[in-house]
Amino acid sequence: MNADTGAVNSLLRYELSAVDTYDQAMRSFEDQHVLADLQKIRADHSRAVQLLQGQASRFGEQQVESPGAWSAFTAASEMSKTLGLA
Repeated sequence: MNADTGAVNSLLRYELSAVDTYDQAMRSFEDQHVLADLQKIRADHSRAVQLLQGQASRFGEQQVESPGAWSAFTAASEMSKTLGLA
């Protein structure tokens, strides 16, 4: 694995984590305007995932499919702090 591949895979994990985080956050809101805004941000991260997966494929690397347990925990922890739950 070269440095570019490692960087793409790291970014891919972060973006996957962001998508998961927005999925979790959207469960905490009922306001449709807030949910619409969060959905737009989530969609941006989802598009980034698709682009980065394309880059990983070009490098001939196996695509990262999950942010991993640590990333998911970190994202959930940060979201809890942001929402005042922690």
